[in-house]
Amino acid sequence: MHVRRCVGRAMILVLACNAFGCSGGNLNQANFERLKVGMSAQQVESILGKGGKEIPSSEVAALMKEALGPQDGKSAGMKLDVTSFSGAKGIRWGDDKKFITVIFMSDRASRIFKKGF
Repeated sequence: MHVRRCVGRAMILVLACNAFGCSGGNLNQANFERLKVGMSAQQVESILGKGGKEIPSSEVAALMKEALGPQDGKSAGMKLDVTSFSGAKGIRWGDDKKFITVIFMSDRASRIFKKGF
């Protein structure tokens, strides 16, 4: 009987945490790998939880430039137009040390970034 009561309390805690956006436990490599480009914001929230915070458009543009820029450090002769990211919206789960950021274009995940794990 005591075990059943403890399990019941644990389930209530998990449900309350999901309902109120406790996402700290959801920030792990396994959940990062579940995220896919093309997912809706609702699908991403089902993995990471509610409570993601929108990041400034300047940070969205910087992340997109970094992701789309040349990987070898040399200029490929391509100039990125930051205005093409004006419809992008960035949402971040976590804190300054450990986070997952998802860039959405038209409510679909376009780019996914992680830091701290």
